[in-house]
Amino acid sequence: MKTFMERQEQVNREDWIKEILRDKEKFIKEIKKSPAVIRKNQEAVEQLSKLKPPFPWEDSTLQNTK
Repeated sequence: MKTFMERQEQVNREDWIKEILRDKEKFIKEIKKSPAVIRKNQEAVEQLSKLKPPFPWEDSTLQNTK
């Protein structure tokens, strides 16, 4: 059986979660605009641009499919 304090803690926690979920879109927008996320995205784009395509198709193969 839960004590009054444990039940109160659970209620406060649930209210806190509801409040966060109500403002989740705002939180997501702020996170996406953060300098750390923008920098990580730019680094990822640079790394991906350096990679070769996974399937280097030959010109003859491309011509045969047309």
